[in-house]
Amino acid sequence: MDDRSGFEDDRDGPALAELITRLGEQRQAFLALSTESIRRAWITTIETLLDRSDPIRQRLVAPLTRGCGLSAPGLDAALDIMLGGVIGPATDRLFASVSPDEIDDPRPDVVILAGNIPALAVQPLLAALVQRRPVVLKSPSNEPVFAPALVNALGEHLPDVTRMIAAVTWPGGDASVEQPLFAHARKVVAYGGGETIEALHRQLGDRLLALGPKMSIALVDATDPDVELSTVARRLARDIALFDQNGCLSVQAVCTQPSATRALATALGEALEELASTLLPGPIDPARASAIHQLRATTAMAARFVAPTRLEHGTVVVAPPLPEDGLQPSPGARTVRIHPIDQPDDLAAELRAWRGHLQGIAVAGHTWT
Repeated sequence: MDDRSGFEDDRDGPALAELITRLGEQRQAFLALSTESIRRAWITTIETLLDRSDPIRQRLVAPLTRGCGLSAPGLDAALDIMLGGVIGPATDRLFASVSPDEIDDPRPDVVILAGNIPALAVQPLLAALVQRRPVVLKSPSNEPVFAPALVNALGEHLPDVTRMIAAVTWPGGDASVEQPLFAHARKVVAYGGGETIEALHRQLGDRLLALGPKMSIALVDATDPDVELSTVARRLARDIALFDQNGCLSVQAVCTQPSATRALATALGEALEELASTLLPGPIDPARASAIHQLRATTAMAARFVAPTRLEHGTVVVAPPLPEDGLQPSPGARTVRIHPIDQPDDLAAELRAWRGHLQGIAVAGHTWT
C-alpha cells in the first residue's frame, strides 16, 4: 500500500504538490483497472464499515462522535444512511453505465470535506472510482479519521488503487499549503460553510465545484383527507433528527395551512420527544443553545405557540407568515419553524431567493402537488 494512502497531517505545500503530481502519473494505471475489480473492492469495503461489530467500524466510533458532535446512536444511524447509500442496485448500475472519464487532463481532483457529516468521503470517492479519476481527500481538522480509514480499508481489497487516491489534512485557509496544491489540481470540490466556499471561489473561479450549505423544507397539506398529522410528524422528525439536522436534506422549516400550524407543531414536538429516547441527540454548544433559547423566547413573547419539548430533544415553534418574517435557516439542534401559508404559490418568492441553497422539498398531501 502506498505510504500516503493513509492520514497525513502534512502542512508542507510543496510536499503535497509533489504528492498530487505523483497521483496524476497513475492515471493510466487507474484506467487499466477493471470495473469489476473496483466494484467488488468497493462493496466489500462498505459492507465492512456497515458491520457494527467489525473492528474497523468500532475504532471509528469514538473519534467520529467527538468530531461530528453526534451521540453514539446518532452516529450509527448516520453511518448506516451514508454507507448504505453507496452500495446496492443503484451503485451497481452506476458502475455498469458510466464509462471512465476519458478527459486528457490527468491531474487529480482535490475534495475538501466538511466535518459535520460522518462518512461524507464515500460520495466523492465513489465518483472518483467510477470515473478512474485520481483524487486527494482533504479531511477537516475536527474529523481527520474517516477518509484515511476508508482509503486504507479499500486498499486491503485492491492495493493498486491506493496509488491513485490519498487522504490528507491541513488547516483550512492556509495559503502556503493550498496554493501549491491547488495549482496542480484539475478541479477542487468543496463541501462547507458559506465563508469557506466564498474564499475558495475567489481563489479558484470556475475550477471550484461548490457543494456549500443548503437547506430543505416540508410542505404539508392538512386539508388532504389522506394526510394524518401524527404520521407525517413522525416521518418529519426522523428527517430532522438524522445528523442532528446538519444534513442538506434535514428539514428546517415546514409550511402548512394557518388552521393546522399548532396541531402540526404539537405532533412534531411529540414525535421529536419520542425519537430522542432512541436516536439520542448530540451535545449542543453554548452559542447554539443561546440562539434556540432566544427563538423560543421571542416566539412566546409574540404569543405564538412553542411546543413543550426539552431543548436538547428539539424545538418546534409556530412562526409568522412568510412575507413578514421570511424563510430563515434553523439554528440547528433539531429546531424547526412552522410557517402558515394558504397556497404553495405563497412560497414562490421565498424559494426564488433561496435558489442555489435549497436542496429539497418534502411534500405531504396531493392537493398541493
